[in-house]
Amino acid sequence: MSDEKDFKDRHPSKFTNEEIDGSIFDHKDADASMYNETTPVVCFPNLSSSDKKFETGMYKSGPLHESYPGGYGFDEFMYLITGSVTLTSADGTVTEIKAGEAVSMHKEWNGTWDTEGYTKLYVMYGSEGL
Repeated sequence: MSDEKDFKDRHPSKFTNEEIDGSIFDHKDADASMYNETTPVVCFPNLSSSDKKFETGMYKSGPLHESYPGGYGFDEFMYLITGSVTLTSADGTVTEIKAGEAVSMHKEWNGTWDTEGYTKLYVMYGSEGL
């Protein structure tokens, strides 16, 4: 993975096995922050489209309980590397995603998201931008 964030040459952007195992979060461009007052996160987007509507990357989250009553907000495919996430849809349907599993979310999804922490590879699309 290149240390440069300049994608003007449009070279493929990849994660090595070592980076997927967690070393990517030590990269100088990894963004460590707080999602809310209690949930630490680290995000490393490795590719963003020029129109800022499409993004791929890795993301690590601590414990989280979040509600999305007005919709998830963007379409996302995620593959969990570590941890698990329990998604409870507004109609009561429960979907649990564990490490080694993947899920696709649509922007209109309503429900709650519960986790003790996870790491994921993600692909996101937002028609209004991300």
